[in-house]
Amino acid sequence: MTLTQFMELTYSNKIKRILLHLLFWTAIGLSAFYFSTISLYNYQNTGTALLIVAKNTLALVVFFYPLMYFIVPRWLLRKKYLAAAGGALLLFLLHTWIDSYFEQVVMLRCAACMAHYKIASIEYYDLLRTPALEMMKARLTNFGVLYALMITICLPVSLKLARSYFRQTIRQLELSRNNLQLEFNFLKSQVNPHFLFNTLNNIYSLVENDKKKQATTTIARLSDFMRYTLYESDSDAIPLAREIQLLQDYIALEKIRLNQTVVDFRFDSDQGDYHIPPLLLMPAVENAFKYVDDNTDSSYIRIQIQVENGFFRCLLENSFDPGKITGTGGIGLTNLQKRLKFHFRDAYAYIVAVKEYNYSLTVSFKIA
Repeated sequence: MTLTQFMELTYSNKIKRILLHLLFWTAIGLSAFYFSTISLYNYQNTGTALLIVAKNTLALVVFFYPLMYFIVPRWLLRKKYLAAAGGALLLFLLHTWIDSYFEQVVMLRCAACMAHYKIASIEYYDLLRTPALEMMKARLTNFGVLYALMITICLPVSLKLARSYFRQTIRQLELSRNNLQLEFNFLKSQVNPHFLFNTLNNIYSLVENDKKKQATTTIARLSDFMRYTLYESDSDAIPLAREIQLLQDYIALEKIRLNQTVVDFRFDSDQGDYHIPPLLLMPAVENAFKYVDDNTDSSYIRIQIQVENGFFRCLLENSFDPGKITGTGGIGLTNLQKRLKFHFRDAYAYIVAVKEYNYSLTVSFKIA
């Protein structure tokens, strides 16, 4: 088993993750206990050393988990610096209070310890006998707790950051590899032979019926469509206006072969200079024309695209004949979902609704 497989196995198994965390903190505690027993503290041969170590470990745990699993990912990494600073400060105050309170609880129950410090350090002896908040205040003013925390928190934080970085690197490599496969499949589906065959037949029919102007327009649209799909769609992002023009050309080409289906395409956008992954919505549009029921006067395809304040939303609806559906969807829609995942991670919505003879797909995400 490779290191990557081991990490993913432990990460996906909640029980194993908890056990590993417990093992880690136990090792930290035992190491601290060992060093405390070989030190010159007068409670080195008593259970007080173990209680002090347990107290220190508890205070460290209380600080570590909210910091690394909430404050850092939800505030710091999202550039909410004020919230992150405030959260870290409150967490530090809680850590200091736990450290002060439980140290008093442990030390006041150790008569030998108190007798030692009454002679060796009367200031510390008096401090232990004050209320916990007073002891906490004293520790905050001399920065002793902050210094100790910075030293002890370094190891678990470093391990957590290293693990996160390693997982992120592996994930990026896997996404890149998967994206190469997606691009290969995507290129295979860019030129749909069935679509090309139908379009050429439609052009032939227009020429036969002496509709030369319409045939010329159709050829120009087909040429522009093919040029775009073959030569202009290899970048990560293209202007939204160019993508919309491609969809309009495709819809115009497909409408020629339809008899009774009403096609309604609407696009509304503010004046932002937006970009979008090339041919992102093409599989969904192709799917609508592929499965629309063109045999009734109530057949329809509706495509509504709206972009406002950097938020992209596409609603695609069409009537369909359930008898023509042979599966759950082709490679096109599967690749659409994978591309959404690749480009937008979890910050997108892909919602399908099927009701009687109506199919709808909603795709939304933040657009750059």
